[in-house]
Amino acid sequence: MLAKRGTANGKQIRMALLERNLELFQHLALAGDESLAHPALAIGRLEYPELDLSKYIEWFERRGESLSSEFGATEGVLDKIQILNRFVYQEEKFAPNSRDYYDPKNSYLNDVIERKLGIPITLAVIYVELARYLGLELKGIGFPGHFLIGNRQDVAFYIDAFNFGEILLRADCEERFLRATGGRIQFSDVFLKPASKVEVLARMLANLKNIFVEQRRFDRAVETLNWTIAIQPQVPLHFRDRGILLARIECPDAALKDLEYYLKHSMGATERQQVEDLVVALRNNRKTIH
Repeated sequence: MLAKRGTANGKQIRMALLERNLELFQHLALAGDESLAHPALAIGRLEYPELDLSKYIEWFERRGESLSSEFGATEGVLDKIQILNRFVYQEEKFAPNSRDYYDPKNSYLNDVIERKLGIPITLAVIYVELARYLGLELKGIGFPGHFLIGNRQDVAFYIDAFNFGEILLRADCEERFLRATGGRIQFSDVFLKPASKVEVLARMLANLKNIFVEQRRFDRAVETLNWTIAIQPQVPLHFRDRGILLARIECPDAALKDLEYYLKHSMGATERQQVEDLVVALRNNRKTIH
Protein backbone atom coordinates (compact mmCIF):
# COMPACT_ATOMS: atom_id res chain seq x y z
CA MET A 1 0.00 0.00 0.00
CA LEU A 2 2.82 2.35 0.91
CA ALA A 3 4.61 1.50 -2.33
CA LYS A 4 1.51 2.35 -4.36
CA ARG A 5 1.06 5.62 -2.48
CA GLY A 6 4.70 6.47 -3.09
CA THR A 7 4.31 5.75 -6.80
CA ALA A 8 1.21 7.93 -6.98
CA ASN A 9 2.98 10.77 -5.20
CA GLY A 10 5.92 10.43 -7.56
CA LYS A 11 3.63 10.74 -10.58
CA GLN A 12 1.93 13.80 -9.09
CA ILE A 13 5.29 15.48 -8.47
CA ARG A 14 6.41 14.68 -12.02
CA MET A 15 3.17 16.08 -13.47
CA ALA A 16 3.52 19.28 -11.43
CA LEU A 17 7.12 19.72 -12.58
CA LEU A 18 6.17 19.09 -16.20
CA GLU A 19 3.39 21.68 -16.01
CA ARG A 20 5.76 24.27 -14.57
CA ASN A 21 8.42 23.42 -17.12
CA LEU A 22 5.90 23.62 -19.96
CA GLU A 23 5.00 27.16 -18.91
CA LEU A 24 8.69 28.12 -18.91
CA PHE A 25 9.26 26.51 -22.32
CA GLN A 26 6.25 28.25 -23.83
CA HIS A 27 7.43 31.61 -22.48
CA LEU A 28 10.95 31.15 -23.86
CA ALA A 29 9.76 29.81 -27.21
CA LEU A 30 7.30 32.62 -27.86
CA ALA A 31 9.57 35.42 -26.66
CA GLY A 32 10.45 37.99 -29.31
CA ASP A 33 14.18 37.21 -29.47
CA GLU A 34 15.81 34.79 -31.93
CA SER A 35 17.93 32.88 -29.42
CA LEU A 36 17.36 29.14 -29.56
CA ALA A 37 19.67 28.01 -26.76
CA HIS A 38 17.41 28.57 -23.76
CA PRO A 39 14.13 27.10 -25.12
CA ALA A 40 15.99 24.23 -26.82
CA LEU A 41 17.67 23.40 -23.51
CA ALA A 42 14.28 23.58 -21.76
CA ILE A 43 13.12 20.63 -23.90
CA GLY A 44 15.55 18.57 -21.85
CA ARG A 45 13.21 18.97 -18.88
CA LEU A 46 10.84 16.55 -20.56
CA GLU A 47 13.37 13.89 -19.57
CA TYR A 48 15.05 15.63 -16.63
CA PRO A 49 12.34 17.74 -14.92
CA GLU A 50 14.81 19.43 -12.56
CA LEU A 51 17.56 20.02 -15.11
CA ASP A 52 19.78 23.03 -14.27
CA LEU A 53 19.45 25.08 -17.45
CA SER A 54 21.82 27.80 -16.22
CA LYS A 55 24.75 25.36 -16.33
CA TYR A 56 24.35 24.96 -20.09
CA ILE A 57 23.50 28.59 -20.77
CA GLU A 58 26.84 29.39 -19.13
CA TRP A 59 28.47 26.79 -21.40
CA PHE A 60 27.28 28.75 -24.44
CA GLU A 61 28.32 32.07 -22.93
CA ARG A 62 31.83 30.95 -21.99
CA ARG A 63 32.58 29.41 -25.36
CA GLY A 64 30.90 32.24 -27.23
CA GLU A 65 32.89 34.86 -25.38
CA SER A 66 36.07 32.91 -26.10
CA LEU A 67 35.25 32.88 -29.80
CA SER A 68 34.33 36.56 -29.80
CA SER A 69 37.46 37.74 -28.00
CA GLU A 70 39.82 35.66 -30.12
CA PHE A 71 38.21 35.78 -33.56
CA GLY A 72 35.43 38.38 -33.42
CA ALA A 73 37.38 40.87 -35.56
CA THR A 74 37.96 38.32 -38.32
CA GLU A 75 36.59 39.57 -41.62
CA GLY A 76 34.85 37.44 -44.16
CA VAL A 77 31.97 35.04 -43.63
CA LEU A 78 33.83 32.00 -44.97
CA ASP A 79 36.80 32.71 -42.69
CA LYS A 80 34.46 32.76 -39.70
CA ILE A 81 32.81 29.52 -40.83
CA GLN A 82 36.21 27.83 -40.98
CA ILE A 83 37.02 29.10 -37.48
CA LEU A 84 33.68 27.85 -36.20
CA ASN A 85 34.14 24.45 -37.84
CA ARG A 86 37.54 24.02 -36.17
CA PHE A 87 36.11 25.08 -32.83
CA VAL A 88 32.98 22.91 -32.92
CA TYR A 89 34.39 19.75 -34.48
CA GLN A 90 38.09 19.76 -33.57
CA GLU A 91 38.36 21.62 -30.28
CA GLU A 92 34.96 20.76 -28.78
CA LYS A 93 34.85 17.43 -30.70
CA PHE A 94 31.15 17.40 -31.54
CA ALA A 95 30.20 14.59 -33.91
CA PRO A 96 27.14 13.03 -35.56
CA ASN A 97 25.62 10.09 -33.72
CA SER A 98 25.16 7.95 -36.82
CA ARG A 99 25.46 4.72 -34.86
CA ASP A 100 22.50 5.40 -32.55
CA TYR A 101 20.60 8.05 -34.47
CA TYR A 102 17.24 7.41 -32.76
CA ASP A 103 18.49 7.62 -29.19
CA PRO A 104 16.25 10.23 -27.48
CA LYS A 105 19.36 11.74 -25.88
CA ASN A 106 20.29 13.11 -29.31
CA SER A 107 17.32 15.46 -28.99
CA TYR A 108 18.13 16.82 -25.53
CA LEU A 109 20.61 19.66 -25.91
CA ASN A 110 22.13 19.08 -22.46
CA ASP A 111 22.93 15.47 -23.41
CA VAL A 112 24.34 16.56 -26.76
CA ILE A 113 26.67 18.99 -24.99
CA GLU A 114 27.74 16.39 -22.44
CA ARG A 115 28.20 13.50 -24.87
CA LYS A 116 29.37 15.59 -27.88
CA LEU A 117 26.97 13.59 -30.05
CA GLY A 118 23.82 14.73 -31.80
CA ILE A 119 21.52 14.65 -34.79
CA PRO A 120 21.35 17.31 -37.53
CA ILE A 121 18.94 19.64 -35.74
CA THR A 122 20.61 19.65 -32.30
CA LEU A 123 24.09 20.05 -33.77
CA ALA A 124 22.69 22.86 -35.92
CA VAL A 125 21.24 24.66 -32.88
CA ILE A 126 24.62 24.58 -31.14
CA TYR A 127 26.35 25.74 -34.33
CA VAL A 128 23.93 28.63 -34.94
CA GLU A 129 24.06 29.82 -31.34
CA LEU A 130 27.87 29.87 -31.26
CA ALA A 131 27.96 31.59 -34.68
CA ARG A 132 26.16 34.60 -33.18
CA TYR A 133 29.28 35.39 -31.13
CA LEU A 134 31.24 35.75 -34.38
CA GLY A 135 28.66 38.12 -35.82
CA LEU A 136 27.24 35.49 -38.17
CA GLU A 137 23.50 35.56 -38.83
CA LEU A 138 22.77 31.92 -39.57
CA LYS A 139 19.33 30.34 -39.71
CA GLY A 140 18.11 26.79 -39.36
CA ILE A 141 16.48 25.25 -42.43
CA GLY A 142 13.97 22.43 -42.14
CA PHE A 143 15.21 20.64 -45.25
CA PRO A 144 13.12 17.52 -46.02
CA GLY A 145 14.57 14.49 -44.27
CA HIS A 146 17.47 16.48 -42.87
CA PHE A 147 18.22 19.80 -41.18
CA LEU A 148 20.58 22.39 -42.59
CA ILE A 149 21.86 25.86 -41.74
CA GLY A 150 21.52 28.79 -44.12
CA ASN A 151 23.71 31.85 -44.59
CA ARG A 152 22.30 34.94 -46.31
CA GLN A 153 25.27 37.26 -45.80
CA ASP A 154 27.36 38.08 -48.88
CA VAL A 155 26.95 34.83 -50.87
CA ALA A 156 24.06 32.47 -50.07
CA PHE A 157 25.24 29.00 -49.05
CA TYR A 158 24.23 26.23 -46.70
CA ILE A 159 25.97 24.28 -43.93
CA ASP A 160 25.49 20.67 -42.86
CA ALA A 161 26.23 20.57 -39.13
CA PHE A 162 25.77 16.79 -39.15
CA ASN A 163 28.60 16.44 -41.65
CA PHE A 164 31.22 18.47 -39.75
CA GLY A 165 30.19 21.84 -41.17
CA GLU A 166 30.23 20.90 -44.85
CA ILE A 167 29.43 23.90 -47.06
CA LEU A 168 26.77 23.38 -49.73
CA LEU A 169 25.47 25.47 -52.60
CA ARG A 170 21.88 25.39 -53.83
CA ALA A 171 22.82 22.90 -56.55
CA ASP A 172 24.27 20.56 -53.92
CA CYS A 173 21.05 20.71 -51.90
CA GLU A 174 18.98 19.99 -55.02
CA GLU A 175 21.19 17.03 -55.91
CA ARG A 176 20.81 15.60 -52.40
CA PHE A 177 17.06 15.99 -52.51
CA LEU A 178 16.67 14.38 -55.94
CA ARG A 179 18.92 11.50 -54.90
CA ALA A 180 16.92 10.94 -51.69
CA THR A 181 13.56 11.04 -53.48
CA GLY A 182 14.66 9.21 -56.61
CA GLY A 183 13.59 12.22 -58.64
CA ARG A 184 9.91 11.51 -57.89
CA ILE A 185 9.38 14.96 -56.34
CA GLN A 186 10.38 18.22 -57.94
CA PHE A 187 12.84 20.33 -55.97
CA SER A 188 11.66 23.73 -54.76
CA ASP A 189 13.36 26.71 -53.13
CA VAL A 190 10.67 26.43 -50.45
CA PHE A 191 12.76 23.58 -49.04
CA LEU A 192 15.55 26.07 -48.34
CA LYS A 193 13.35 28.59 -46.55
CA PRO A 194 14.73 29.63 -43.12
CA ALA A 195 12.79 28.14 -40.23
CA SER A 196 11.42 30.36 -37.48
CA LYS A 197 12.41 29.85 -33.87
CA VAL A 198 9.10 28.12 -33.14
CA GLU A 199 9.43 25.89 -36.23
CA VAL A 200 12.88 24.70 -35.12
CA LEU A 201 11.63 23.88 -31.62
CA ALA A 202 8.54 22.14 -32.99
CA ARG A 203 10.74 19.99 -35.23
CA MET A 204 12.92 19.03 -32.26
CA LEU A 205 9.78 17.96 -30.42
CA ALA A 206 8.49 16.10 -33.49
CA ASN A 207 11.67 14.04 -33.58
CA LEU A 208 11.15 13.08 -29.94
CA LYS A 209 7.49 12.28 -30.48
CA ASN A 210 8.31 9.99 -33.41
CA ILE A 211 10.93 8.17 -31.35
CA PHE A 212 8.52 7.63 -28.46
CA VAL A 213 5.81 6.35 -30.82
CA GLU A 214 8.29 3.93 -32.40
CA GLN A 215 9.23 2.73 -28.89
CA ARG A 216 5.51 2.46 -28.02
CA ARG A 217 5.99 4.90 -25.15
CA PHE A 218 2.71 6.59 -25.97
CA ASP A 219 2.38 8.48 -22.69
CA ARG A 220 5.73 10.16 -23.36
CA ALA A 221 4.67 10.98 -26.90
CA VAL A 222 1.56 12.69 -25.51
CA GLU A 223 3.69 14.77 -23.14
CA THR A 224 5.83 15.85 -26.07
CA LEU A 225 2.77 16.85 -28.10
CA ASN A 226 1.49 18.88 -25.15
CA TRP A 227 4.61 21.02 -25.51
CA THR A 228 4.25 21.21 -29.29
CA ILE A 229 0.65 22.38 -29.05
CA ALA A 230 1.68 25.00 -26.48
CA ILE A 231 3.77 26.74 -29.16
CA GLN A 232 1.81 25.76 -32.29
CA PRO A 233 -1.85 25.70 -31.20
CA GLN A 234 -2.94 26.62 -34.73
CA VAL A 235 -1.81 23.30 -36.29
CA PRO A 236 -4.70 20.79 -36.39
CA LEU A 237 -2.41 17.82 -37.14
CA HIS A 238 -0.94 18.04 -33.64
CA PHE A 239 -4.42 17.54 -32.17
CA ARG A 240 -5.05 14.58 -34.47
CA ASP A 241 -1.81 12.92 -33.42
CA ARG A 242 -2.40 13.57 -29.73
CA GLY A 243 -5.99 12.35 -29.98
CA ILE A 244 -4.90 9.06 -31.55
CA LEU A 245 -2.27 8.57 -28.87
CA LEU A 246 -4.70 9.43 -26.07
CA ALA A 247 -7.03 6.77 -27.44
CA ARG A 248 -4.18 4.26 -27.32
CA ILE A 249 -3.50 4.98 -23.64
CA GLU A 250 -7.22 4.74 -22.86
CA CYS A 251 -8.08 8.39 -22.27
CA PRO A 252 -11.24 8.45 -24.44
CA ASP A 253 -12.68 11.78 -23.27
CA ALA A 254 -9.45 13.68 -23.92
CA ALA A 255 -8.99 11.79 -27.20
CA LEU A 256 -12.47 12.74 -28.39
CA LYS A 257 -11.88 16.39 -27.58
CA ASP A 258 -8.70 16.48 -29.67
CA LEU A 259 -10.10 14.47 -32.58
CA GLU A 260 -13.28 16.54 -32.76
CA TYR A 261 -11.17 19.69 -32.79
CA TYR A 262 -9.13 18.24 -35.65
CA LEU A 263 -12.22 17.36 -37.67
CA LYS A 264 -13.65 20.83 -37.15
CA HIS A 265 -10.49 22.54 -38.42
CA SER A 266 -9.43 20.11 -41.19
CA MET A 267 -12.30 19.97 -43.64
CA GLY A 268 -10.22 18.82 -46.61
CA ALA A 269 -7.93 16.32 -44.90
CA THR A 270 -7.33 13.09 -46.83
CA GLU A 271 -7.38 10.91 -43.68
CA ARG A 272 -10.60 12.47 -42.38
CA GLN A 273 -12.64 9.26 -42.76
CA GLN A 274 -10.25 7.27 -40.57
CA VAL A 275 -10.44 9.90 -37.84
CA GLU A 276 -14.24 9.99 -38.08
CA ASP A 277 -14.33 6.19 -37.68
CA LEU A 278 -12.15 6.44 -34.57
CA VAL A 279 -14.42 9.13 -33.11
CA VAL A 280 -17.48 6.90 -33.64
CA ALA A 281 -15.71 3.96 -32.01
CA LEU A 282 -14.71 6.06 -29.00
CA ARG A 283 -18.23 7.41 -28.57
CA ASN A 284 -19.77 3.95 -28.79
CA ASN A 285 -17.27 2.54 -26.33
CA ARG A 286 -17.99 5.35 -23.89
CA LYS A 287 -21.73 4.66 -24.11
CA THR A 288 -21.11 0.95 -23.44
CA ILE A 289 -18.98 1.71 -20.37
CA HIS A 290 -21.44 4.18 -18.89
